Amino acid sequence: MIRPTQAPVTGGTQDAVEGVAGIRDGGDLLRHAAKARWSLDRLEREYILMVLDGESWHQGRAAEILGVNRRTLYRKLRQYREQGLLPASSPPRDPTGEDEADRRP
Repeated sequence: MIRPTQAPVTGGTQDAVEGVAGIRDGGDLLRHAAKARWSLDRLEREYILMVLDGESWHQGRAAEILGVNRRTLYRKLRQYREQGLLPASSPPRDPTGEDEADRRP
């Protein structure tokens, strides 16, 4: 399995997340990204969001699947929000509050 690197996301002039309808897995996402000529930053962001959706926005599980530290994922999501690429209030976190200690900025 190919996993994304932990390189920081750069840029900020990309359009807001549109929710790519009909994409079921990473292969579909990659084909769509190639056809639409997305930047690598956009592809990374959409893949992260796809994994989060698949894990009901449980950031700890998503980070494990992505092969990154949870804090790296949190920083990326915060960066996306600051750039206006994610709404200020993303879908709720895991209702168990399992990752409560990592919520600090």
